[in-house]
Formats: sequence, structure tokens, C-alpha cells
Amino acid sequence: RGPVTENTLAAFDRAHQEGADGVELDVRLCKTGELVVLHDPDLRRVTSGRDPRAVRDLPLAELRRVRLDQDLPIPTLSELLRWAQEKRLLLQVEVKGDTDPHRALVRAVQKELGAIPGVERMVLVSSFYPQVLLGLWALRCPFGLAQLFHEGQRGLHPWELGRVARVDALHPERGLVQGGVVARARAAGQVVNVWTVNEEQEARRLARQGVDGLITDRPGAIGAAVRGEGR
Repeated sequence: RGPVTENTLAAFDRAHQEGADGVELDVRLCKTGELVVLHDPDLRRVTSGRDPRAVRDLPLAELRRVRLDQDLPIPTLSELLRWAQEKRLLLQVEVKGDTDPHRALVRAVQKELGAIPGVERMVLVSSFYPQVLLGLWALRCPFGLAQLFHEGQRGLHPWELGRVARVDALHPERGLVQGGVVARARAAGQVVNVWTVNEEQEARRLARQGVDGLITDRPGAIGAAVRGEGR
């Protein structure tokens, strides 16, 4: 994926064509309460500086008029759900909790995903924010939950984060998968999906350690590498 087109249907189509099992995307709330697929809290980077407005300040109708670089539109989560169902792909939905009230985020995610038939077989919702995951767990959402964590949290034990947030999966940054992380997750009944793995040698190492999934910008090359490990 490119730095600008990472959360567009065009990028997801390319991942599908390369043989990805699913796609990872980021969602946040716009002013009118819909979930839009965008990593950043504002439009500055994805429009090469042309539009600095914050996503949370714009209604969906206005966001529909925005064009990203390469004249691409901003997709909504509902559009991505329909696309993934048609392609029979998995979705890993990261909920961005950096600017929006967590209670509003939880309600929107539950409303958008909770009514989808078979959602438990195709969607895993992740977040860096345990408050978001605990809110979804309290609503008994039918889809799986995953705790994201990065290398800046190295001092925190990942299995403890997962226990507190009551999640089904752990999503550590690649440098954190060392020692007994995978074994401890297994003992807690959790799966381990690692981000962002773009080098074949590292992908093979992680496959040998027994991780369940790899989040990558290079699904074709990384898929071929881990199939060589019998994964």
C-alpha cells in the first residue's frame, strides 16, 4: 500500500488480488456519527496538505466531496463491509480512539457491525484503547476483539493487557514477539496477529514461532514466504 492510498478500496482490491486472506483498516467518527475509513484524525496527509480539516468536524456529506490524492474517495465502514462480504474476505477493523469520545465510538461500532449476519466469522475489532474494547465486551458484541500494542509499551506484559481488556486476540508490533509471548497467549486462549511485517525473513521467523496471522503491506510476498514454512 502507498502512504496515501492505504485505506481506500483501490488498495484493498490490490491486497485481495495478491492473495490476502483479509484486510486491515482504520475507522473513526465523522461529525454526523458515521464510521469512515481513515487512519489520520485530519485530511492533511491524505490530500498532500490541500485540506487540513479534522474528520470529526465534517459531516459525511462533506467528506463525500473530499478527494484524496489520485482522486480517490474516502470510503465508509459500511461500504467496506459490503465489499468484504462480496469478496469473502476477513476484516480487521482498528477503532481509532485518539479524538472521539469512547462511548460514542463503542455505540457506533456496535450499531454498524452488530446487525451483520455472520459478522463473528468475518470481523475482528482491534484498538490500542482498552476502554473501547471493554465497552464492546460489555455490550456482548458478536465479533472478536483484539488488543493492539506497540513497542513503546514494552514494559507492559501483553497477556496482561489482553486479560484486562478481555480480548480474543493480541496484536503486538513485530519487535515485541519474543520469548514466551505466543505460548502465554495460547495459555490464555488468545490468538496472536503481528504488525507490520514486510520482510520475508522476519515473516518466516514469526511463522516458526507459531503466530496466527501477519499484518503486512506486501501480502503476495509475505504469503509466499510463510507458505514456504508450511503455514
